Order: sequence, then structure tokens, then C-alpha cells
Amino acid sequence: LGLLFQNMGDFKRANECFQQHLNLSDDGDATIRSACYHNLGNLAGKNGDYDKALDYLHESMTIRLSLPSIEKCIMGALHNDLGVVYDEKKDYERALEYYENSSRIKFGRCIRGSYVQ
Repeated sequence: LGLLFQNMGDFKRANECFQQHLNLSDDGDATIRSACYHNLGNLAGKNGDYDKALDYLHESMTIRLSLPSIEKCIMGALHNDLGVVYDEKKDYERALEYYENSSRIKFGRCIRGSYVQ
């Protein structure tokens, strides 16, 4: 539902949905918590709050890295989204680092130990 509100441009309601889902998953599935932080990070980035976006996206990545199995497509998307935020902040070196990691992950040449944290 939060993604629908985000796509409609209703960022306030999108944020409320993502926060509510995060609160409901406090003691639950880490994968859901990671997805909530990822969505909150993307939403913060769309609103121009890049520092908050980075906090949320890094939290999502921390959770993902703690899971027994890592979904490459999601890690690739996380790295790409971090690259976008660093790009918007004009931190081009960090942006490039995350974009390159995203490409390696998407092409299957990345192993767990080589993810940037």
C-alpha cells in the first residue's frame, strides 16, 4: 500500500504505511524489516532527505547481511539505490563504488564477503 501512495505522490501516507509496517514487524521477520527500511530510504531520497535515506538504506543492508541467505537481486537493488543517493549528494566516488557493486551483484560475480557495508 505504501508503494501505491508513493507512486501517487502522496509521500506522507506512504511514509505512514511504511512506518506502520515496520512497527508491526518489530519482533518479526527480518526480511520484512529490511524491506521496510529499503522503502523508507527510497522515499526519503525522493523527498530530498539524503542523509535519512542513507540511514534507512544502510540499516536495510545491515539486516540483509545478517540473514542466512542473501538475495542477490535485492542486494543489487540496495547497492544501486545507495549509489543514486550518493550521486544526488554529489559524492561521486561513493556513488561509483555502489554502482559498481550493484553491477557485480546483478551479474553474479559477487560473493557475500565482498559486499560493501
